[in-house]
Amino acid sequence: MDDSNPFLLPQHSLRYRVQRFIAKGRLPRLYPWLIILAAIALGAAYLIRFHSHPLGDPDSWGQFGDFLGGLLNPLVGIVTVLMVLETLRITRREAADTRAALEHQRLEMHEQTRHASDQAESAAGQLQAVQTQLAEARAREALAYLEKHLDALVLELDRSMQTSIARQLQYRKDASASTYFNSMTRKAEVLSKLDRAAVAGARGTTSNSANLTTDRADQSEKFNIELEKWRSEFGHAIELVTDIATYCDLYAVGAGASAISLYHYRHRAHPVADALQVLGLIDESTGKSLAPGPVPKPAQPDSTSSREGAATNDTSEAQGVTR
Repeated sequence: MDDSNPFLLPQHSLRYRVQRFIAKGRLPRLYPWLIILAAIALGAAYLIRFHSHPLGDPDSWGQFGDFLGGLLNPLVGIVTVLMVLETLRITRREAADTRAALEHQRLEMHEQTRHASDQAESAAGQLQAVQTQLAEARAREALAYLEKHLDALVLELDRSMQTSIARQLQYRKDASASTYFNSMTRKAEVLSKLDRAAVAGARGTTSNSANLTTDRADQSEKFNIELEKWRSEFGHAIELVTDIATYCDLYAVGAGASAISLYHYRHRAHPVADALQVLGLIDESTGKSLAPGPVPKPAQPDSTSSREGAATNDTSEAQGVTR
């Protein structure tokens, strides 16, 4: 049995009652009464021992002093020991309370730190999500802006191709013949009927004009004059094709080169750009930028979802056959 815990002793024992009395902190209240009882006991002992001499002679007083010293010294020692024990008990209790308070404070600080860390991580995640959403919104807004301008440019290019040329245009197939496009012919028809091989040959002849004879030089000069007429006639289309190529390059950066909408814009502008490139009215990089390439494949559905959908359909059909 643990004697340090008074509540584990038999409840009817004197030791149990004394330890419980001390544990409840009632002992300090008895100190004044103990002192009074000690004084009464000492006075009664003096009267009983020296009753024949009420005032006493000097020898009696000396004996009485020795008597008091002999009685008080043990009492003072006992009281001192009790006070030391009480002080130790109070100190231990306060130390235990202090340790408990510090441990509780440490746990609270740990909990607050963990909660603050969780809040910081949550705030960082929310900030990252907001930044991602903001970047996606800005990207969608930029793509919408590019699509708006590309739609307008392609539509304007189609309208420009439906207008008629205002003058007669020609290009030379060889040194003796020419191909003419009369005025009032639609520009789209002019570019679609353009003999690209003949134009490429004439341009090749013109580019080597430094080594040509006089007749060849005259023909080259006439072709350059005719080419300036083509440039003047299709000037607006040249500007539109150049702008479409620039916007398509920007759109490819944001949406990807395989976007179906990008293929749509390039496909609509490429015939005009190819003809203008053959004539030398736009540079080669602009023509390559508007090359549509292969048709992008549509996004394939998730195979897992397809299998689940097929399984659901099979189950439904089986239930229908059973019914």
